[in-house]
Amino acid sequence: MTKTKTQKTRTKTQKKLPSYRIHTPSGHAVTTINGRDFYLGKHNTKASLDKYDALIAEYLANGRKLPPVRSHDEITVEALVVRFLEWAEGYYVKNGKTTESFGRANLSLQPVVRHYGKNIVSEFGTLSLKFVRDKMVESGLTRNTINTRITVVKQCFKWGVENELVPAETWQALTAVAGLKKGRTSAPDREPVAPVAWSDVEKSMSFMRPMIADMVRLQYLLACRPGEIRMMRGCDIERSGEVWIYTVNNHKTEHHGRGRPIPMGKQAQEILAKYLLRKANDPAAYLFSPADAEEERKAEMRANRKTRVQPSQVNRSTKNPKRKPGNMWKRDSYLNAIKKACNRAGVDCWTPHQLRHTRATEIRKKFGLEAAQVILGHAKADVTQIYAERDLKKAIEVMREIG
Repeated sequence: MTKTKTQKTRTKTQKKLPSYRIHTPSGHAVTTINGRDFYLGKHNTKASLDKYDALIAEYLANGRKLPPVRSHDEITVEALVVRFLEWAEGYYVKNGKTTESFGRANLSLQPVVRHYGKNIVSEFGTLSLKFVRDKMVESGLTRNTINTRITVVKQCFKWGVENELVPAETWQALTAVAGLKKGRTSAPDREPVAPVAWSDVEKSMSFMRPMIADMVRLQYLLACRPGEIRMMRGCDIERSGEVWIYTVNNHKTEHHGRGRPIPMGKQAQEILAKYLLRKANDPAAYLFSPADAEEERKAEMRANRKTRVQPSQVNRSTKNPKRKPGNMWKRDSYLNAIKKACNRAGVDCWTPHQLRHTRATEIRKKFGLEAAQVILGHAKADVTQIYAERDLKKAIEVMREIG
């Protein structure tokens, strides 16, 4: 059947989208949707084009309509995010420093501000959140990371409800947006952490500074997290028994009210002996210190020097260096030292977390799943004190034999 002129006109109109154009007096991009002008920022920039795409996507998904303008006294999304991050910076603090949770919140909310910052909070609906999620998928983030970041966005709006900045129905609507499901999204899944072959670890250690090599051996023996090695102090180690107990001062699940005792067998004790002796007068100092490692390096260079020098030239250190070695290894410094050694040894680069999984795999094969769980510290939050004591006894038995 041939279409009438009216039908053809309607079809053409339906396909037409609100145009992206320049507002000459200001030089900004603008588009008009349902009679409302939306200013998008400087014309022909990526930011303004992204805002245009977000508006059009929401406009089409909502049946070629946009939500009506709400009360003028509501704050903008950008203002909500600023106030939430101010709160988060004071809330996510441990030992006087902001934790990774604050940085994660900041990253999660950046695309929300980029695409919807000037909108009032009640205009940010489920389609807006899904558009932000789609942008995260396009950026190549993993499915797990995207789900975590979308959860943070919801948390921000929930905080806004708690502080009477966001209508309750706005946050309730956002909770309807489900997380991305495995196999049902183009976002890749994070590769599981695989164990590293011990032969590769041994080859790498021959190219490490002595302190880094000791940290690697100790982490392997204890199957602990790299941070638990980096922050180890003499005052945190109970040395009265055959098996020492290292109680981690600042650990991953501390906010759940759980302790993190790590048993140490004979091999671990032998590694730690010289570091404990060095810090005997300062038990609160970190046992593994970049400053100490630098002193060891300089002492070795002086000992290996073949030519004799004047006494005044024995120590050629810069008096006031711009960057001084710290008292505790940073996460990236420890990781980079390992990667550098791997490259020199000609083996595939491995991470401290892989080392932990290597040891856990060995413990599971020899002692069973339960032993691996207690050594790794994977207890559940609702475990009673009786079970916690039983688990520690089991961990001590394992480390008495292998650690």
